[in-house]
Amino acid sequence: MFDIITFGSSTIDIFAFLNTSKEKGKVCFEGGSKEALRGLEVQTGGGGTNTAVSFANFGLKTAFCGELGNDLFADFIQKDLLKRKIDRSLVRVNPKAKSAVSLVLSPLNGERIILSDFNASMFSLKQVPLTKLRAKWFYIAPLHNEATTLLEPLVKQILKEKIKVALNPSKEQIKTLSREIIVKIDCLIVNEEEYSLLRGKLKKFQGILIITQGKKGCLVVSRGKRYEAKARNIKIKEATGAGDAFASGFIAGLFLKNDIQYGITLGLFNSESCIQEIGAKNGLLKKQDLAKMPTYKIKIKNI
Repeated sequence: MFDIITFGSSTIDIFAFLNTSKEKGKVCFEGGSKEALRGLEVQTGGGGTNTAVSFANFGLKTAFCGELGNDLFADFIQKDLLKRKIDRSLVRVNPKAKSAVSLVLSPLNGERIILSDFNASMFSLKQVPLTKLRAKWFYIAPLHNEATTLLEPLVKQILKEKIKVALNPSKEQIKTLSREIIVKIDCLIVNEEEYSLLRGKLKKFQGILIITQGKKGCLVVSRGKRYEAKARNIKIKEATGAGDAFASGFIAGLFLKNDIQYGITLGLFNSESCIQEIGAKNGLLKKQDLAKMPTYKIKIKNI
């Protein structure tokens, strides 16, 4: 029995640090030009493994369920999961696929630009051993293409086994997400844009709704109460994985103390720690860091 199983992508993130600045929402190069980089780094990423590492760092027995390609990148990911103490028994290697890769362009004084080729990580229902999924929680990271079909059978499994589930849906999932499935979710985690797309389907939702607001902080709605918290003004070194860090910190807070305010605090702290290192995993908090948690001002209103 695991404390939590995460579902989602596992990628190779290649960080290219550009000398150019981002202006008016665009980064432009002349055709045929050769540009020098400030640096280049290779890390592992993906919502499924980012959150798995975060949960394991907090001392939870964690497994990752996902698909890898058949190449050197997959070996790199496997070794990283092993190093970070993530159970790999639910990982499938697709011999006919290449690993998922994201190219992260980081210009001077600008938001990053991510170019992704998901390749593997698009596992289908046939490849998930539903009868082996034993856990107290499921965390379902954004899924794409064929993998979006996993949600309904996973929800049926949680009802059968009385497993709690947190869902951080992709825009692709949101399009097909039914009201019948939504009402069975314990924690729904979305950003402001995703919330606007889902809003009409949430009338009967009784779980915890978490709306991330980037640098502003977060909004949480649960059991007739609205919680608002502001993030601290933290200098950003690299922002990849900040959303995964907040979501996994929040769910870990619920797991450890079953307390929404503690979840908000742990989520914000984990996200702030993440963005102070390059890559989605290197800055994530560890269990010993919990003693250093700052205090956040959380406003609570009845609704």
